[in-house]
Formats: sequence, C-alpha cells, structure tokens
Amino acid sequence: HSALREGWDNPNVFQICTLNETRSAMKKRQEIGRGLRLPVDQNGQRVFDESVSKLLVMANESYEEFARALQTEYEEDCGVTFGKVPLTAIAKLTRVVDGEEKPIGRDAAQVIHKALVQQNVLNADGRIQPAFDPKKPGFKIDVPEGQTDLAPTVIDLLSSYQIERHIRKD
Repeated sequence: HSALREGWDNPNVFQICTLNETRSAMKKRQEIGRGLRLPVDQNGQRVFDESVSKLLVMANESYEEFARALQTEYEEDCGVTFGKVPLTAIAKLTRVVDGEEKPIGRDAAQVIHKALVQQNVLNADGRIQPAFDPKKPGFKIDVPEGQTDLAPTVIDLLSSYQIERHIRKD
C-alpha cells in the first residue's frame, strides 16, 4: 500500500523511501510529483518557503538515475538549477542589527560571493565547486572582515544547494 498512489491527497510529503524496485518511469514521476507539492499550514494554505519545501528521496540506484535525469529535465525546461547558489540567496542571509534581524543585502552578498569564488568554493556563476566539502575535517571558509559571523550560515546555505544533499547513495 502506498499513500503516494492515485486518489490520495498528501500535500505535506517531505520524505520518500523506496523499498521496492519501481520499473515504471511514470510511477516514479507520480511518486516524486506527489512529494513535490508545496507544504500547507494548519489552515490548508500553501506555504512558499524554500527552507520547508524540500523533498528527500531515499532510493536505490535505478531511482537515483531517474532522479538525476528528472533534475536535468527541470534545469533545462524550467530553469530550476541544482548546485547553483543565486546571489539573491546570499543577500537574504540575516544578522541582528539593533535587536532586529535584517537581510545583509546585495552589496554584502557580492563581497561574500567574490570571496567564495576566490577560494574556489563557487565559480563565477555561483555553481558549487568540489573545494566546498563541509564534511571534511577542518573545513572552513574565509569570509571578508566584517562578515566573519556569517561563515557558519554561509556554509549551511551552500550545503542546502548541494546536489549531493538531495541525492545520497545508501
């Protein structure tokens, strides 16, 4: 039995674990599509929040290949890009100013982006590079003076865009 089959309304599916071999591409698309629905709050209203709207698929190798192909299709058809950190995402990072959380803005984001490019953590287009490996012992990034408090937040942000975070091998 699967609640991801036809006739079930599951707006808040955030994790899919495949225990059996799914051969049909259509069935895989349906399962992922049902999991990709936007979350809803307790009143049934859609929640448009990237920090919540993530789908984790724990899958076997055939499903992994399918998910990679589907991601490539999304990138080509819809402009959704995995592994690329937009400058706007960095600009939305916040810090407390006068007791209030405020986004750092575009200028500070550009300074941080430039530093990450110089360290080969990102390329000029914002694509995450192999040098970004937060699981490596002693890993750190150097952010410009005046931005050092944001280093852990920047690492978390970049991690959230890593394709490997979305597709893991068992």
